[in-house]
Formats: sequence, C-alpha cells, structure tokens
Amino acid sequence: MGVKNVKEKGNNFERKVAKLLSEWSGVKFMRTPSSGAIHNFKDKRVVSDIVPPLSLGEFPFSIECKCVECSWEFSAIIENTSQNLRDHWSQAVDDASRENLRPMLIFSKNFRDIFIAIRKWDYDIMPLNIINCIFSYSEDRDTLVIFKMKDLFDGISCENLMGSFSVKNTDKGIVEKN
Repeated sequence: MGVKNVKEKGNNFERKVAKLLSEWSGVKFMRTPSSGAIHNFKDKRVVSDIVPPLSLGEFPFSIECKCVECSWEFSAIIENTSQNLRDHWSQAVDDASRENLRPMLIFSKNFRDIFIAIRKWDYDIMPLNIINCIFSYSEDRDTLVIFKMKDLFDGISCENLMGSFSVKNTDKGIVEKN
C-alpha cells in the first residue's frame, strides 16, 4: 500500500472513531487537522488525533488512533513483540503528557473490532466493569488494559466517564479533585 493510501486509511479510521465517539457522547468529536501533526497552544484539546468538543469541558483523555495491519496479532501483544503497540503507546503517552492528559490508544486493523488501550489505574477509576477485558499488558512502567471500544460505549455514558475523572490540570501534572 502506497504512502497516500496508508495516510487515507488512517484519516478514514480517525473519522470513523470521531463519529463513534460523537454518537456515544451526543456531542461532536472531530479529527484533528493534519492528523495530530499540529499542536494549537491556545487550545489544549488539539494534542493528538481526535479533538473533543468544548462543550465537554475538560475531557480527560488524549486520543491517539492507529489502524495498521501488522503487529496487532494477539500473540505478538501477549509475547511483548508488538513493536507497533510499543511505538503507538509511546506516541499516545507523549501527546497526552504535553497537556497533562491521560493517554488513550484506539486501534484496529481491517475487518476487526476496534480496541482501546488505557492505563490500568485509569480503567480502575471508571465505574466500569468490562468482564471481557482482553488482558493487562505491562509496557515499561504502564500496565495497559485493552478492551473493545463497543464495551466502553455499552458500559458507561460519556457523562459518567467525565464525572469519574474530575480532574484539575496543574503544572505538576494531573491532580484528582476531592
């Protein structure tokens, strides 16, 4: 697949994810112009691939999207040989850390379900009980929980997700409000 086709595939996936998030939340999520390649210093929401609407207030996650065909195999992830997962998670963490947000990696490949990877401590904060959590995966210091995007939508409303992350962003990082 040529570079143009790969980029278009990624753009299409980002539009699909933005649409699904919009349907779930009831407000319009948008694909970041230039696919996360820009950073708008006046608007901290523009930090990765998907931009949450202003009407949500402080959405706690920076959303990185990846749709690639190689190295998403279950065995490669379990065996910690998925270079794509390591690289893509690292990009999600870097993007999120620029604005003291929490990383969320949304990924898939052709004709497969869409999955979400988040840090285990973020998963534990949400009032969510996904029994079909795929597994936890240790990558450096992070333990990731990976589950189907559909299970997030079925398990928690956007409003409840936002409420579980009453966050205050400070120059010292993310601090939970009491």
